[in-house]
Amino acid sequence: MMRSALIALALFPLALTPARAGDAQILGEFILPNDTAFDGVPVGGLSELERDPETGHYLALSDDQAEKGPARFYTLSIDADGTGIQGVRILSMTEIKHPDGGSYKAKDVDPEAMRLLPDGTLAWAHERDAMGKPYAGLMAKDGTQIRAFHTPERYDHPRKNLSYESVAISLDGKQVILGVENALEGDGPVADVSTGTLVRLLTLDAATAEPVTERAYPVDKVILRPKPADGFRTCGLVALLAHPNGGYLSLERAFSAGMGNMVRLYRATDESATDTLAIDGLEGKDITPLRKGLLLELKNGSPLERIDNLEGMAWGPEVDGAPTVILVSDNNFSEKQITQFLLVKLPK
Repeated sequence: MMRSALIALALFPLALTPARAGDAQILGEFILPNDTAFDGVPVGGLSELERDPETGHYLALSDDQAEKGPARFYTLSIDADGTGIQGVRILSMTEIKHPDGGSYKAKDVDPEAMRLLPDGTLAWAHERDAMGKPYAGLMAKDGTQIRAFHTPERYDHPRKNLSYESVAISLDGKQVILGVENALEGDGPVADVSTGTLVRLLTLDAATAEPVTERAYPVDKVILRPKPADGFRTCGLVALLAHPNGGYLSLERAFSAGMGNMVRLYRATDESATDTLAIDGLEGKDITPLRKGLLLELKNGSPLERIDNLEGMAWGPEVDGAPTVILVSDNNFSEKQITQFLLVKLPK
């Protein structure tokens, strides 16, 4: 049964006793029912979350490949404070238009990342079109495309389903940082139980859409061994935020068949990291990647009973003088998964 968004919103709030792992704390969880719909379109596949400082609302990007509805993002109201997340309300839905001005055709888009610039435009990226080519660019808040970013050719042919997954905006609002989920061809192996992966963070000038610099970010290896041993497993960079004290907050999400998800939140710093913009292949090269420190680790049973496919992250409200982030999971429109919102308190 499909419910209207307003009925489904106030269900399943859960305030938790803060659970500490690293230096961050989980303050609350909220599960949005899988039968939630807005204007007859199912709400799910939430792959990114972004706070609009002007309204206090949140923009949630769906990675539906224009199959269950138009390519789209939602505007949400999230009621969150030091006691947890009390409710999530869908306020509106915006169609993302094709650069030609029309609607995206099914499987010709795969939205994964989106951030709001100070001028009100949105930097966004989708992972692959019908030909397997990714796209990143600027769009207006009404979903119409402004222009594409000028990215190096190596980004045009990524490994399948491991392309653009994160976007961040510099603190001064003048630069856009694009992150891929796993190493590009020639940059080394993908993440596995025996090795991590090296991903690129490409910085572009928001005004000119031209590349400025690039850094390498080290993603963890797959910690949870799959069952069976040859089962599917992956680990990648899925969300990125510029940290007010410099560097980034980075979210890594791993999945292992038979074991579930492991999600790690890091503080990453780029001081002394090598500029890799002019380096075509990273494998075997003497470079210095970003350095990172663990803030929070999440897996089934620790500290929550269930951790789903978390891959979106936005700044939340300040709590006791400390910043928070809100994480959201992509349920893949599956009855076996959930749309999970988590409120996480960070160190001051």
